[in-house]
Amino acid sequence: MNIFWIDKHNSSLFLFKKYGHWKEIKYKSFSIFFSGFCYKKAKNSNWNITELIEEILKKKNKLELEKLFREIDGHYTIVIKYEKSILVISDWINSNPIYYACIDNTFLFSNCPIVIKNRLINKKNDYQAILEVLAGGYTLGDKTIYSQITKFSPGTIGYFEKGKPKKIKHTMYSPGRYNKKDLVNYTRKKKKFTNALDQIFSRLVESNHDRKIFIPLSAGLDSRLILSGVLRHGHKNITCYSYGLKGNTDTKIAKQIANKLNIPFIEIVTNPKLVRRFSKTSSFENYQKFCETYSSVPFSQDLPALHHFLKSNKIPQETLFVNGNTGDFISGGHIPKSLKISNNNLKIEGIKTLFLDKHFSLWNKYKDIPYRSKLEKEFEITLKSLILGSERIFNLVNIFEMMEWYHRQVKFVISGQKVYEFLNREWRLPLWEFPIKNFFEQLNDSYKVDQFFYRKCLMDINWQGIWRNLPINQKNIYPIWIRPIRYYLKSIYFLIGKEKWYDIEKKYINYWTSNTSSYSLVPYSDSIFKKDVFKNPISLRSIRYLERHGLSEKDNSLKNFIEN
Repeated sequence: MNIFWIDKHNSSLFLFKKYGHWKEIKYKSFSIFFSGFCYKKAKNSNWNITELIEEILKKKNKLELEKLFREIDGHYTIVIKYEKSILVISDWINSNPIYYACIDNTFLFSNCPIVIKNRLINKKNDYQAILEVLAGGYTLGDKTIYSQITKFSPGTIGYFEKGKPKKIKHTMYSPGRYNKKDLVNYTRKKKKFTNALDQIFSRLVESNHDRKIFIPLSAGLDSRLILSGVLRHGHKNITCYSYGLKGNTDTKIAKQIANKLNIPFIEIVTNPKLVRRFSKTSSFENYQKFCETYSSVPFSQDLPALHHFLKSNKIPQETLFVNGNTGDFISGGHIPKSLKISNNNLKIEGIKTLFLDKHFSLWNKYKDIPYRSKLEKEFEITLKSLILGSERIFNLVNIFEMMEWYHRQVKFVISGQKVYEFLNREWRLPLWEFPIKNFFEQLNDSYKVDQFFYRKCLMDINWQGIWRNLPINQKNIYPIWIRPIRYYLKSIYFLIGKEKWYDIEKKYINYWTSNTSSYSLVPYSDSIFKKDVFKNPISLRSIRYLERHGLSEKDNSLKNFIEN
């Protein structure tokens, strides 16, 4: 059989765990393991997995296979096993990652890292990875907290060549593909963006017919875009839901939007007590195992609310969850204001500091030596690996966005889709599909800062009439009982300064006022008794996450690693 990736020199084994939406099928003498969906190019239909496998097997070399997957949109992971050879293909957001390790000259691959860990006789901790989880909530690069286990990269094709694993990058998020000499024509860009939106929503609706769609709706831009886009293309079987503290502004505005459009709306009231109680259940423990990656704190924001709702209500099995992740990132909402637009060559020190300050400073101490020097070195290694082989010159904005895509978005934010899989429901992320990706890769940086183009365009097109007269991201403090306490504490603001006040607010108040009660997945005592200043609830959860694995920030081995 003349297929380029079939290699007689290697010894490999795919340890398949049937969970989530993974499927195993047989095709001729091949074993196929598949999760997700793939759109056919320029069509509003999905690839049949057998047809796709036939297309893959026709490719005679890596260039042909790379070209094929540059054109296949969707969110998927594919593993093809033939005798002892394995071909692994991941989508550009790593929606269902593959993990691997080498044990006794045999490469073990799995869709579940726990399966590989259980095969390890001597588990070795990766203290660099552990430091990164403590500092950022996730690792830099493809490492995990166990040195023998590696996470497969997003947007890559993996195979063996003479017994050694090889990787080919087929798709990545690569902003800055615009012609810097071109003047930005807003009207032309608006038309192009509208066409991209119409493409993703038309195929979402056509490929799911009148299937029931659940949309988590807030007061922001992204979920409002999902709802108006699905309605624009004629889908009727829609239910929206919001969750959070009683009376919160997000839910109030979401309800106004749903009522204006005559869409069924579900309000799920949660609070710190409910979320704290959920954190002690076997369901939460099972979820943490279900979404384990050994490279990131689990993203579980929707889970307590949906778990609470499902106790007394039913969500049909065929329901499709569609959310707005991550319009805010891809449209430029995460570009730091202090990052100036520059067409000069990369200034590595500036971008390194900005990135680590924003994403790897969950605790104040990680901004300082000796922690920062360890993080800076790994940042440089990861960045070089990410842009290796590229002939392009990336500016500061491009680099920042690429590094956030590869790390926070792919490892943490995207893993939130595991909530729906845990509940045995399917999901879609329209704003993470190729038409939107390609548009924002080619949008001038000046239009992306502060989401200038995204906001203006959505207001101008005003789909379904829900953009101009309904508030966006309006915030008030809830619950009401804490307002006088907060007001009293804030009265000392002028004495202690803004930064000190924010620290007090995080330490004592946000546990009660966080709309999603995300602080409550750990005890309140974690907030008030930590000496160092923390950034957000992930700071607290990163410590608890490592403790689940028998690791501690006070571990002598970790201290020795950091100090040497």
